[in-house]
Order: sequence, then structure tokens, then C-alpha cells
Amino acid sequence: MATGPEPPTRQFWELYPDWCRANRVVTTFLRFHPLFGKQREAGPDVRVEPMGRTVGWRLQEPNLFDGMHAAHRRACRRATRAGVSVTAREAPGDLSEFAALYEVTMRRAGAADFYLFGEPYWDALTELGEALVAFEAEEGGEVLASALCFATLPW
Repeated sequence: MATGPEPPTRQFWELYPDWCRANRVVTTFLRFHPLFGKQREAGPDVRVEPMGRTVGWRLQEPNLFDGMHAAHRRACRRATRAGVSVTAREAPGDLSEFAALYEVTMRRAGAADFYLFGEPYWDALTELGEALVAFEAEEGGEVLASALCFATLPW
């Protein structure tokens, strides 16, 4: 599985302020990988602002359920007792059901059009193959909730 591009090195952070001055760059926006903690290497001139939480499990765990936050485990147990089943589809070949549920959810939440994606977006995600896992919670044949996750080692 792919691990993504290499993060900037310490040398990058040493040279970056001089490059910005030489190129009259006043402000830049950077996105750090939410799980690797590379923002700690950025140095004192970089102000890091968390954008939101990211959930990750180490794939090497013998039981992924044990790696969940306790509140999430309780919610899963409650749902199971209520008759909800969860399935995981690795490398889902079709995301049309997920995309439809996603769009309904975004519209209900009043999300900007920026967060609504067309068919080419979903087709591109499908092409990720094994790096993608779709989880679906169902009750009585109806999908109640769904999550689309990226799965690359070690997460």
C-alpha cells in the first residue's frame, strides 16, 4: 500500500524562510498529514491550527474493535444490540450508494456546493482500489450510515 509523499525535511524548514523572503512570499498555507505529527518539525515561524480530528487505527492490531475509542465501542455495542449490522467492503467497485447518502447528508447539513462532488470524483476514488474501505451500517436492509476510509500502512 502507498504511504504518500515524503514530508519536508528539517533542511526544508531551515531554507524556507529565506526562500519566502527572496520571493516576497508573505503567507503560505500548509496541510500536514493528520497522523504523522510532522508539524512538530516545522519550526517557530509556522503557526499550526488544527482543522479537525482524524481517527486512525493501526492495521497491525489483532482486533480493530479494541483500538476504538471507548465511546465508539459503546455506540457500536448498542447498535449491534438494536439489530444494526456493519459490513466492510475493501476496494469497493461502486460508490454510487455511498455518494447518494453523502449528498443527502451534506444537503441536510447545509453544506456549501464546494462539498458536493460529481461522478468523476467518485470514479477517481474507486480507482484507489485496495487503499479504500467502505463501512456500512444496515438495519433491515436499509443503509443507516456509511463511512469511506483510506487504508494505507500503517493505518
